[in-house]
Amino acid sequence: HFMSKLEALKRVLAPDEVERVYTSLEASTQRALSTLYRGQWLPLQMDVDLSRVLVDQHGPTGGRAVSRRAVLMALDGPLLGPLARGTLTLFGVSPKHFFNVAPKGWGRIYRNAGTIASRVVPGGSDLYFRRLPPGFFERGYLDGVAGGFEAVLKFQEVAGHIDIVGVDAEGGEATLQIRWDLPADKSQA
Repeated sequence: HFMSKLEALKRVLAPDEVERVYTSLEASTQRALSTLYRGQWLPLQMDVDLSRVLVDQHGPTGGRAVSRRAVLMALDGPLLGPLARGTLTLFGVSPKHFFNVAPKGWGRIYRNAGTIASRVVPGGSDLYFRRLPPGFFERGYLDGVAGGFEAVLKFQEVAGHIDIVGVDAEGGEATLQIRWDLPADKSQA
């Protein structure tokens, strides 16, 4: 996911802004960038550092935009692409079903980062995050997570919004309320 975010930076920001983001990262993150390879598990702190810089330089919406773009790229990639396309093939355009399988994809993106439970509600879904590490509660990080889930709606060409509610940093818990409007010609099965 971190590598996708770095690629997404180049598609969302101007070249001088990308350079400013890179040079604002912590020295340890900058050093690690020279040795990264695709598929490598990275410390959460590197992603938190990137999110912090994006929020500092572009506000919460900047972090969301980069995360949204990164997840859209991943949904077309080899790791999450088969799961995303399979869900669309089996269930059609249905955010309800997509968010029901979100807990299965969580462990493909994050390691040792808690769990997700999904509950379908009228016109949406609630995602309950439990046992999240402290980095998830640093400035802007949950906004980036929400942006990633916004990509799922965009991937399915469904209008909607995501709100972060019920944040309990000390307890390691947060909830995303995801709401959408499906046009009559889209499947709601």
